[in-house]
Formats: sequence, structure tokens, C-alpha cells
Amino acid sequence: MHEGLSIKASDKLEDHITIFGYNEMVESLVHELEDLDIPFIVIDDNEHHIRTLHEDEVECLFGDPTDEDVLINSRICKAKLLIANCR
Repeated sequence: MHEGLSIKASDKLEDHITIFGYNEMVESLVHELEDLDIPFIVIDDNEHHIRTLHEDEVECLFGDPTDEDVLINSRICKAKLLIANCR
């Protein structure tokens, strides 16, 4: 099915930015956050996007950002900011 895709964030992730949805604008934001060493996670239900992010060693989760389990697994309760970039 969706073998090898992350469905749970690292237990160490906290005080991070949670980003719902991935596109070219978020790609640019990801690079800036990495440059500034700001922790973040990207959640997207597009398997290709998540596989690409995973290959680039970007913290990410595969799933529907509106699903409660996905939100819990993203450690949203420990996040300091949420960016909703969904269609």
C-alpha cells in the first residue's frame, strides 16, 4: 500500500512548525526553515510528495491533515505554529 512512508513524527519533535500541504511555495519555505535551523514537519496526502520529502530527509508524514490520528501523530500539541496550505 504506502510502504515505507512515515505515519508518525519523531518523539523528539517539539516547538516546531506544522505545515499542512506541500507545493512549490512550501518547497521554498522548507529550504528557508532548514537554513534557519527551525524544526518543522510537512503533512500531505500525496504519496509522491511525501516520498520526495523523505528522500530529501525532510521530516514529513503521509496522511490527511484533517484526520485526528494524523494530527496526533504529527505532535501538533507540541507545535508552536501551524501553516494550513491545503486545497
